[in-house]
Amino acid sequence: MSDSYLYLLAWVYWLGFLAAAPVGPVNMVAIHRGTMGRWANTVACGVGSAIVDMGYLALGLWGGQHILSYLHSRSVQDVLAGVCAVILLPIGAVFLVRAVRMDARWLVRSRRRLRKRPPNHLWSDVGTGFALTIVNPFTPAYWMGAAATWLARAQPAMGSRAFSWGLVAAGAGQMSWFLLLSFLVRFAPGRIGVRFFRSVTGACAVMLLSVGVYCLVLLISHHL
Repeated sequence: MSDSYLYLLAWVYWLGFLAAAPVGPVNMVAIHRGTMGRWANTVACGVGSAIVDMGYLALGLWGGQHILSYLHSRSVQDVLAGVCAVILLPIGAVFLVRAVRMDARWLVRSRRRLRKRPPNHLWSDVGTGFALTIVNPFTPAYWMGAAATWLARAQPAMGSRAFSWGLVAAGAGQMSWFLLLSFLVRFAPGRIGVRFFRSVTGACAVMLLSVGVYCLVLLISHHL
């Protein structure tokens, strides 16, 4: 039985949310821009980051559509599950270690590395988010693996609409994170501290590790 639309859309929505949430240069700059300028500057950084992420997702989905006839093969599914596990497990482990090591000194050092000039133009923040995301080596690996794995499950249920709905849902997930950040910057700036960063990064690490373990278990079960 094919997966339901709601489940598939929720899945790719969370892929977008997880891509945006781990604490790194984009999130630090987005928060800095919001606290030094306006909450809209935080959203602008998110838009720039989302443009890159959705470009990588589109490439993954486009490439996947050219091999749809092979995606139902058990051997191909094994390869995709293996790739997903190999990509997500190390990334999740890195984020987990990062969350454990975060302290007040880490926050001070991170904020010192940011530019001290207050933001003025939203378009410059879009460009900043774009640049910081496109140079992140984790970004293409994450989206290529995630896109192929998701498309293998979504195409039987959604057909040709999987491409457009996947982009929409993943983009909504990404912007949900940056809208949450803008809310905190605007209404609860005191909550943006080490505990917040550690909680978010740790939660993302657990989710990424869970997906990676699921793919690994799926791969092993195919050979039992």
